[in-house]
Amino acid sequence: AAGFAGSQPQRQAEAEIEDEIEGEADAEDDADDADGDHDVLDDCLCEEDLGDGSLAAPPLHMPLLASSVPPLLWREECERVGPLLQLRVPWQSLHWRHRVALVREHAPHAAHAADAAAPALERVGEAAKRDSEQLAPLFAEQRRIAEASRVPSERLAAAQQHLATLEQELLALEAATAKA
Repeated sequence: AAGFAGSQPQRQAEAEIEDEIEGEADAEDDADDADGDHDVLDDCLCEEDLGDGSLAAPPLHMPLLASSVPPLLWREECERVGPLLQLRVPWQSLHWRHRVALVREHAPHAAHAADAAAPALERVGEAAKRDSEQLAPLFAEQRRIAEASRVPSERLAAAQQHLATLEQELLALEAATAKA
């Protein structure tokens, strides 16, 4: 390849680095596979077992990449630029494992904030309990008054309904007498 031209010792050193990188990637893949994690890239680059003992070739939709950059320089550039790269993804579209990772990342901060807010929340809770204890007799009185007024209210509603019925009958009688 054009980008890998050089002396034999340089090519051997590059090949060793490349083997080291591939070994690390294989170790990460094995660790991910043990956790049940699944890499989409594995689907694209690996042969597929068809179940009958034969293997299918990798899908053709993944182009083969050829690089003119030496692996050592590429690795150094990735290490330099990698921390600067950011991907903004709304949390709603994240996979559940990513949500768990976010919770684990923010849990210490939330615990610290909860510890700082705990005394104020305790005071608010105690004040609410005191207020509810003070208001309890008033709520009981309100329920007693509402219950006592329920019976007269029902009587009043029944009387109004009876009055409306009598009014309808009176209008019907007046209309009948006017025709006669």
